[in-house]
Amino acid sequence: VGNTSDITLAQALEATTIGLIGDTVTINDALTADRLEVTAASGLTQSANGDLDVADLRVRGTAAVDLDQASNTIDLWQLRGSTSQLASLDLQTTGDIAIGGTAAEPLRSTGAVTIETTTGNIDVDSAVVSDSTQPEAITINAGRDKTAGDVDGGDIRLAAGAAFTVGSGGQVHLF
Repeated sequence: VGNTSDITLAQALEATTIGLIGDTVTINDALTADRLEVTAASGLTQSANGDLDVADLRVRGTAAVDLDQASNTIDLWQLRGSTSQLASLDLQTTGDIAIGGTAAEPLRSTGAVTIETTTGNIDVDSAVVSDSTQPEAITINAGRDKTAGDVDGGDIRLAAGAAFTVGSGGQVHLF
């Protein structure tokens, strides 16, 4: 299935399962779903009003993904499809998030990967691969807004299948 048109969600949307296929997908208002499946070739972005409350976010394609609103609530992120390789990923959420999952492919990107929670933990359940050669090729920051010594949240937990791979000279930062 292919759609080369752009999709812009300009009003709030709530459903059990939402599927979007487009060149660039832009979320400009609140989106709530148990499962959100997005296939995007060029971009997946959100505006300041485009808060996500999604239990299971599944992405396919080669898009630059910029879901960087700290008010997002995303429980599970999965890159799907053996040919999916993002251009980049900037993902922020408030609470705990799992990266990968049992059926997910490794998270692959040609550019930088940044995953942050403001207060929650990050469970890395699959490989995270960036071809970037930059100093911040992969940044995993759990509990960005927590203070040192706070025992609730802010942990990075690595499953048996977790691994980080970067391009020559690239670096992985875990906070």
